[in-house]
Amino acid sequence: MKEALYIKKRFPHAAAILLVILVIAMMTTWVLPSVSFETVHDESTGINMIDESTVKFSTTNKIMPWELPRIVVSGVENVLSTIVLICVFMGAFAIMTASGMFDAFISHLCRRFSGREIRLVVLIMTGFSILGLVVMPHCFIAFVPTVIMLAISMGFDALVGLAMVLFGATTASMTGPLSAVTAMCQDAVGLPIFSGAGVRFILFGIFHVINVTYLVRYAKKVKRDPSKSIMGDYSNEQALLMQKEKMNSEEKSALSKRFFVASALLVAAFAVIIYGSTALAFSTNDISGTFVVFALLVGPVLGFSISDTIRHFIDGVRGSASTLVVISLAGAITSILKRGGVFSTLVYYSSKVFSVLPGFLVPVALLIIVGIMNCILPSGPAKGVMLMPLIGPIGQLSGVTMQTTVLTYNLGDSFSNYLLPYDATNASYLEAARVPFNIWVKFVLRLFVIWNIVGSVLLIIIYFLGYGPF
Repeated sequence: MKEALYIKKRFPHAAAILLVILVIAMMTTWVLPSVSFETVHDESTGINMIDESTVKFSTTNKIMPWELPRIVVSGVENVLSTIVLICVFMGAFAIMTASGMFDAFISHLCRRFSGREIRLVVLIMTGFSILGLVVMPHCFIAFVPTVIMLAISMGFDALVGLAMVLFGATTASMTGPLSAVTAMCQDAVGLPIFSGAGVRFILFGIFHVINVTYLVRYAKKVKRDPSKSIMGDYSNEQALLMQKEKMNSEEKSALSKRFFVASALLVAAFAVIIYGSTALAFSTNDISGTFVVFALLVGPVLGFSISDTIRHFIDGVRGSASTLVVISLAGAITSILKRGGVFSTLVYYSSKVFSVLPGFLVPVALLIIVGIMNCILPSGPAKGVMLMPLIGPIGQLSGVTMQTTVLTYNLGDSFSNYLLPYDATNASYLEAARVPFNIWVKFVLRLFVIWNIVGSVLLIIIYFLGYGPF
């Protein structure tokens, strides 16, 4: 108990960690020369290669300390659409939370699944995974506190609740059957958009089973012996006490017709987002607009006046302030690494590795290198635009199809995100869950190793199967 409280008090805030990383990123630009280069199209092979005659080394891309304030502000601009989405989503959910509907549903689920809690864990995680195929992970952040409360009420801990949402929301991004990053990468190397989706769906199912199995084993262990919880007892006891106090209120624990109508509106909002994302090319701003409309409709349905609806909405936005700071700092770090040329330097040198590897190990090497690149530049789209035109042709020279290279990129771009305190999605979920980063790493590290081993084996199998035909 004392050790857990010590961690709670002493472990720094995510924003403090990001500030340190920000300074380290700046100092890296002082010592690491920036490499610039151009690519040329090789007519004999039909691929793009680095033109060695255009390679230039420069030390003029250094970022100075006095530039940091402006870069931090620009970091907000880089993630502005994500910030708006989180604000309106948290505001909309604050309206529903104020009505007591989530407390009522939690109480009902606990009674309904009494003795069958593991089934509920699998059901919730699978639901988020299916939605995650077409809905961005940021859309589910507001669910985190509620699902954590549900997990604790069932005798688990906060990590189980967090993982149900986070793993569910992000498993689809590992293989990207329908993700925007997949479409962008395929377009960058001349593949038909969303081609090869069948194999991606199969791998999505494999990783979903792995994640569910891992979480269920941990949840059962905590259920049998709460002292086995990585979180410790301090957060669980406090949250469970709050939950019991809420459930003692008959007003909030009783289900009403208003709650079901509000739930139907929420389902309708997600249906609009899913359809818009797949058929109408919805942007982040379109999704934010959908939630604004939902918030204005759900307030009166739950019995609030327009004034009270707006008041609760603003309370939700206010509660997301810490998350917004974390995301903005993450955006600033990305800006430093791009401006300082750190990423392009690593791309250049990593391209030299592939010439000495046997073909079937090239996808594994790509997986490792993309993972390392992801630690430097967590932005999937930004990294894909820069990296795919290079690693695609390099892979092709070793007999690796473009489809396999794009799939490898998806895996490498996803696995390491869970271990990065400055990844915007990971940082946002941890902040919403109030889970310290060191505790999360302890929980997810073994699963990270499993992902990479399974991913490497699958990529080797896919290499020999000639996944393509492109």
